[in-house]
Amino acid sequence: MTFALNILVEHGTHLESKCSAAEQQLQEQREKQEQQNVEHLNQVTLLKKDLQDKENCWEAMVGKNNNCVKAIYELHRRLQQLEQRQQQPQHEPRSQLPLAQEKKQKEQFHQRNQRWHHQQQNKSPRVIDHVTSDFELKTSTNAWRPAKKTDLTGRDQDVVRQFRSLLNKITPENFDRLIDKIELINIAKEDHLKDVVQLVLEKAILESKFSEVYANMCHHLAKIEVKETGRPGNILSFRTLLIQSCQNEMKKVIDGTSRLDDDESKDKAPTACRG
Repeated sequence: MTFALNILVEHGTHLESKCSAAEQQLQEQREKQEQQNVEHLNQVTLLKKDLQDKENCWEAMVGKNNNCVKAIYELHRRLQQLEQRQQQPQHEPRSQLPLAQEKKQKEQFHQRNQRWHHQQQNKSPRVIDHVTSDFELKTSTNAWRPAKKTDLTGRDQDVVRQFRSLLNKITPENFDRLIDKIELINIAKEDHLKDVVQLVLEKAILESKFSEVYANMCHHLAKIEVKETGRPGNILSFRTLLIQSCQNEMKKVIDGTSRLDDDESKDKAPTACRG
């Protein structure tokens, strides 16, 4: 009996030692697993931080790339503007002139107009002493007569009439105010443009004292363009028609059929009332 008890005690002691060893081994495994978990967590944190840094770097690169694209686009736009300015004529429209230059031109117009008025005041009035029945007026086969358009509609006649009215009123003093109104006239047909060019040319011939005013007005109207009626797709401009009309007038002068040959026609031609 005693022997059996000793065997049981020894067996129990052995089992107890095994349990203690197993518990110790399990504890070591838990500690090792916890340590591995901590190391994995640290690695994940480092990877997240690295990923965030890379994302920030990528966003910075994208921002720089967008800025570069914007800068290139802006440079391209400025280059196009410079090329367009180089292709434009040397004389810019009056509205784009510097203020100092525009003021100087106004002063020059005003001074010329004062000199002209002073000259007119100093001129002695022309008086006809007497007219006898033997006096005969000079006649000419190519005398100038105002052109009349019978094929224009009422609206077309209004356009030409409005232009003629402003043309008769324009002077160096009111040039800036009236040229804006002239540019607002709807000159959209070939007949309109031809009549306007003819009116300006006749006015400049008959009133050479205001030739500078009419030349400046032509500079403002030079860019007016209309479609040619007889030729679809062709464009007629004020500048082209004006040059052609001047060339035709010069041919008439050379041939002796122009009204410019008669020196007295300038004195006899009625001048428009200006105020």
